[in-house]
Amino acid sequence: MDALRGVAVLLVVVLHAAGIPRANGAGIEAWTELNMYLEPFRMPLLMFLSGMLLPRSLSKPVSHYLWGKFAAIVWPLALWLVSFGVLIYHGAPAISATG
Repeated sequence: MDALRGVAVLLVVVLHAAGIPRANGAGIEAWTELNMYLEPFRMPLLMFLSGMLLPRSLSKPVSHYLWGKFAAIVWPLALWLVSFGVLIYHGAPAISATG
């Protein structure tokens, strides 16, 4: 299950990478062609996997479900934001735009 979710996420990354403008103004044709072949699988795979996990999530008590979301999303986000704030705004040396 995790491997399929990883593949689906990578397919979305490939989609977005193809849209990044290049120095010469053109996208990489190989990315565009690859996206054409992956288009029928990318989002249906993500939706299918989400649907497979939904009954398991709905069967949990609300408090257990919310605590799991807090532990998996809110706590790491809060830790990242505090670390980012400390490193970028208070402790890291300034990086000049000119080098």
